[in-house]
Parts: sequence; structure tokens; C-alpha cells
Amino acid sequence: MTEKNIELQENHSPQQSQELTIGEQLVQARLDMDLTTNDVAQRLNLRVAVVQELERDNFDIDALTYTKGYLRNYAKLVQIDAQVLLNKLDNFAQNSFADEPDMQSFSRKTTAQSQARWLKYVSYFIAISLGMLFALYWMQQNSSDDVIELSEPSIEEQAIIRQLDRESQQQVASTAEKTDQQSEVLSTPLQPMITASESESVAISEQTPQANALAEQKQQTQAVTLAAAAMSEIEIIFNDDCWIQVTDADGEFLVDGLKLAGHTINVSGQQPFSFVIGAPKVVNIIYNGEQIDLSAFPEGKVARFSWPKAE
Repeated sequence: MTEKNIELQENHSPQQSQELTIGEQLVQARLDMDLTTNDVAQRLNLRVAVVQELERDNFDIDALTYTKGYLRNYAKLVQIDAQVLLNKLDNFAQNSFADEPDMQSFSRKTTAQSQARWLKYVSYFIAISLGMLFALYWMQQNSSDDVIELSEPSIEEQAIIRQLDRESQQQVASTAEKTDQQSEVLSTPLQPMITASESESVAISEQTPQANALAEQKQQTQAVTLAAAAMSEIEIIFNDDCWIQVTDADGEFLVDGLKLAGHTINVSGQQPFSFVIGAPKVVNIIYNGEQIDLSAFPEGKVARFSWPKAE
């Protein structure tokens, strides 16, 4: 044995070896045998990185069985007591397991905080969604209320409608009276012309019955023509729900009440016609084949007018 080996053995007493860590003892023994980490890796069929981790006391506790095998083979190679190293490895593993509950507690706390934060965000999202749904429902309710108010006339408007009906009936009565007077004038028979000549008087008296018959026939034809001309056709198309009232010149109600969307009404009567429409923007009116322009009436207001307009 050389002097250098004797000196190394004297310097590494058993008490000093116990104070060294597992990695330090392996390094010291390897240097005593003049070996490198590559030499150890080749002889043990290990990767150099595994040898270096053992010498640095970086042990894989999750694979403790493999670590013990590597450590036992390394100790035999460098000729040190493997059991001493294995006992130190067991102590190291127990200390590591004792620290693990604290780490698990911290991990559980972190997980709980993360879950609480996630639940808070979900609660905010649900609250905001409910608020938006409530606001949308409130807006829809107000919108439907407005439509009802526009489609149905109020109490004051109904009073105005009744007053307009009375005025319309008075106008109809006045028109009928004038028509009767004109009919009486037309129905008066023509008086024969009397001249000084007797022969002419006889001729005229003979022709009087025939002239009266022709005049009466002509008068009846004119009355029928006037009645037919006075009758007018009206077509009303409802694009939305709407309250409407239509009366003719005789004061007869042709249309009265709330009509639903998509409904079409065809009526006829004596002109002029009086219209009261709750929502003129949703109604199309065709008079004798020509559409009445309702664009002048503002939206949301009741329209009142007569048609055809007086010239």
C-alpha cells in the first residue's frame, strides 16, 4: 500500500464518513479509486446524468426502489458499505415524506382559492345575464302597452268619435232633405203651352199624356243612374291590429271595432265616407280602385277624415 493511500485512509475515519452525505461519500470513494463519473457510468451501465444526481444527493423518492439499486451497485463499485448509505437514504426519504403533507395542504388551499374565484366569476355572469333578461322583458312589456294604446282610442277620443257621428248624421239628414226637394221639382209634370190658336191647343193636349210618360221614364232613369253613381266600393287591408270605424253618407256603420292583422274587408255605400282609424300607418284603403294616401297622418295618432274630399 502506498503512502498516499495510507494517508487517505487515516483522514477518512468512520466517524468522518458518517458526517458526510451520501453523495459526498460516493464522490470521495470514487476519487480514492481514481475514477471519473464516465467510468462509473460505463461500469454500472448507467447514464452519466444518473451518476451525477446520486453524487449531488438528488434522489428520486417516487422511484425509491430503483434509487436503492443504483446506490447499492455504486457502493460496491467504490468498495464502501452499501448498508450505511441505504440507511441514510431511508432517513432522507422519511424526512421528505414528513414535509409532503405541508405541501399538500398548501396545494389544497391553492386549489380551493382557484375554485372560489371561478365560482365568483360564474355568479357574476349569471347575475348579469339575469339582469339583461329582466331589462329585455321590461322593454317588451312597455312596447306591447304602447301598441295597445295606439290601436284603441281613449275615452276622450271615443267622445269625439260620437260627436263626429252625430255631425255626420246631421249632414246626411240635410243632404237627404235637399235630395227630396230636388226630386219633387223633377217629378212636377210639364204644363202644356196655351196659344191663341185652337188647333195648336188641341194638338198639344193630345200630345200631353205621351210627353208625361217620356218625362217620367227619363226621371226614373236619371234617379237609377244617380243612385248607382253614388254607390262606391271600399277595400281595407290591415297589416297589423287596428281599431277602425267607417260610416257612409246615410250614417250606416260599414266597419266598426278592432280588426286583426292580415284581415281584408270589402264594403260599399253612399259617399262621402267618414273614417276614424286608430293606427293609420298599418292600414291600406282602396277607394273605387285607387289607394287613399294616408302618409300625411302622423304615427301614433288617430286619423279622422272624410272621403272623397269636398271640392
